[in-house]
Amino acid sequence: MIGVVIFLLIIDMITGVWKALKTGEQVTAKKFGETITKMILYLFGIVCAYVVQHNIAGDVIKVMLIFSTLISVREFKSIVENIEIITDSKIWQFIVNQITNLLPSKNEIDKHGND
Repeated sequence: MIGVVIFLLIIDMITGVWKALKTGEQVTAKKFGETITKMILYLFGIVCAYVVQHNIAGDVIKVMLIFSTLISVREFKSIVENIEIITDSKIWQFIVNQITNLLPSKNEIDKHGND
């Protein structure tokens, strides 16, 4: 799972730089430093989650997996937001619409609930 988080962090950094170049934002050492700090803190958090999972939760609750998933979702959303600005598109809204279309509508739930 750490590999997935690192991959998403790198892609987020790349798309962030690309977005900055497209919008005329300055790419600075300070922003790179903030990204490196974020990476270190995320990885430290994952290690801490593993320690909690292994030593406190007795591996019953997958704390590291939950924490890593939350980070991954946040980074994925950031990547999508960067790509939306780069391409001037609404990818996130498309994803939300696709997920919504997979879920049953309120009418379908009411119809089956009254059977």
